[in-house]
Amino acid sequence: PIPGMNKTQPAGYSSSIYGSSKPLGVAISNSGERIYVSASDGDRVVRVYDPSGDRVGILSPPLKTRSQRLPVYVAVDPMTDDVYVSDRLRRAVDIYSPKGSYRGKFKPSGFSMKGSAPLGLAFDKRGNLYITDVSGPYQKVLVFGRDQKLLRKIGSKRQLLFPNGVAVDKRGRIYVSDSNHGRLAIFNSTGKLVASIGRGVGPGDLGLPRGVAIDANDRLYVVDTTNQNVKVYNIGVRNTPSYIGSFGEEGTGDGEFEYPNGID
Repeated sequence: PIPGMNKTQPAGYSSSIYGSSKPLGVAISNSGERIYVSASDGDRVVRVYDPSGDRVGILSPPLKTRSQRLPVYVAVDPMTDDVYVSDRLRRAVDIYSPKGSYRGKFKPSGFSMKGSAPLGLAFDKRGNLYITDVSGPYQKVLVFGRDQKLLRKIGSKRQLLFPNGVAVDKRGRIYVSDSNHGRLAIFNSTGKLVASIGRGVGPGDLGLPRGVAIDANDRLYVVDTTNQNVKVYNIGVRNTPSYIGSFGEEGTGDGEFEYPNGID
């Protein structure tokens, strides 16, 4: 969703929204009328903006002070427009209605989240929920169906180390930023690792990948935190994406980044 970007040319700077302290996660409502940005400093809430950048609300779990919460990633349910927010400090995923009322914590059917450490969030086109779990020696991606039952776990034998962002393409492939391995791991719909984009200094190589997103034109966006940019790839029938280019550089001016994290 970057205006003016085609399949062979990265985007240019358009505008900025100010007001969030150390923002990490970002998501856009299905209608495009709401932009959700998590603030990991200051009041530690999710700020809600309209397309003009005006703040129209906040999302925050009830009865929790700023020292008791730390929102990180945000995702919007494609079926209901409910907003899901991972909380790093509370090890929870909070759910809010499209109007901002608190629905409660995500509590899947027949599976206990106790001991889990949810981080990245994404939905596929069927409305299945993907959560990266950074707890335990075998960190993984948890996949839940519309009935909130666990469908599968992705990642085994230390395949993933501090997985952050996650996205799913229209063919069912799952893209996970395997952050502490410095790569993007690509799994098929059954959870088999089929390709990766690794750490390096060449074109398209990654440093410390975090946020991941896919647009309607089969473009894959990977936020590279240490390289202070967003790398862009084409995806198609082949499992390994082809590199297009990047946008952003280190700095605090227009179109510049200081340790970027989330993308939508």
